[in-house]
Amino acid sequence: MPQETILFDGGALTRTIDVTLAAGARFLAVEAVILGRQAMGESVRAGRLRDRWRVRRAGGLVFADDLRLEGAVAATAARAPLLAGARAFATLLLVAEDAGRFLEPARAALGELGGASVFDGKLVARVAAPDGLTLRRALIPTLEALRGGAPLPRVWRS
Repeated sequence: MPQETILFDGGALTRTIDVTLAAGARFLAVEAVILGRQAMGESVRAGRLRDRWRVRRAGGLVFADDLRLEGAVAATAARAPLLAGARAFATLLLVAEDAGRFLEPARAALGELGGASVFDGKLVARVAAPDGLTLRRALIPTLEALRGGAPLPRVWRS
C-alpha cells in the first residue's frame, strides 16, 4: 500500500491501476492524493491528475473507476460536489467475498470525513480531508479495520 501521492502546482500525473485476481482472492488497495504540501505553503492552482482503476476477478470486470482533475484544480476542488475545498483525498477498495462484514468498522473509522458502500463483494470508501495529516489519521484506522485489525507497516505511522 503506497503512501500519499503529492501533486504539485503545474504537475501532471496519469496513473493506471490494473489488477487481475483469481476467483476467491482478496485485494485491498488505497490511493491517496494530497494537493500540495500545506505545511510548506504550497497549493495546486492548476495541473492534471488522471487516475484509472480496473480490477478483474476470475476473468470478469468487478471494479472500474476513473478520476480526472484538469486545469484549474483549486477551483474545481473547491466545489461542494467534488472536494468542498479539501486538499487531500483517497479511495479505498476491498475486494473480498466477506467485504460486507467490514462496512460498519470502515464507516466508524472514517467518521465524518468519508463514506463507504458495499456491493457485489466489494467495499469502496472515499475520504476527503483538509490536509494530509488529517487524511492519514482517518486512513490508518480504516485500513487496519479492513485488514481485520492487523497493524499497518511502520512507515505508515511516521
